[in-house]
Amino acid sequence: MDEIALPYLADASYLNMNDVIHAALRRDFERLRAATAALEVGDTARVHALREAWDFIWGELHHHHITEDRLVWPFVLERDLVPRDLTDQMEAEHQRMAIACGRLSEAFRELEAQPTTAHLIALRAQLEFAVKVAEEHLVHEERDVMPVLEPHWGTPAWKVVEREMAKVSPFTAGGMMAWLQDGSDPVVHAALRRHFPAALLWAASNVFGRAYHRTVAPVWR
Repeated sequence: MDEIALPYLADASYLNMNDVIHAALRRDFERLRAATAALEVGDTARVHALREAWDFIWGELHHHHITEDRLVWPFVLERDLVPRDLTDQMEAEHQRMAIACGRLSEAFRELEAQPTTAHLIALRAQLEFAVKVAEEHLVHEERDVMPVLEPHWGTPAWKVVEREMAKVSPFTAGGMMAWLQDGSDPVVHAALRRHFPAALLWAASNVFGRAYHRTVAPVWR
């Protein structure tokens, strides 16, 4: 469950940070699928834990999309890397995902408040819908946007974008790094080591990402 068997993850040398984030999202959607499939009506403690884990995942996804809308799409449009209608599609897909993920959050809250079979079935159905909507967007972005961006990795102009992306609190960054490393996929770990020094990865995850290890990681153990 922690390893994502997809062609684009075959070689760490081809993974950018967007790929790593997408891998974490796919990993956790599979974790949620397994956890909700095993969920029993009335296990309110487990529902609460899964809801908190989902809240974290959705927070990371939402932040990722806001960053793309604010920084990445302007970058590609200023350089005519893709047509305007493609970035419009990306933003529309972000909105569609926000609706689907918001409804999943609501389904978790409803099951927590009213632990019935009907609410559990509704939660599972909404999760499947959210996964479908998310996967359609991830594949679209990986296929049509990432290839035109790749030649710009490492350029001075892109480094400006990266510096803007990095303007978050240490605890926000630490939570993200802890989340990205919470899995056994060696390809993902190798990609992260290409992007960041090992000491920084360790400190971000284990010092500033302690809240993740305390509240989210145990949900999957």
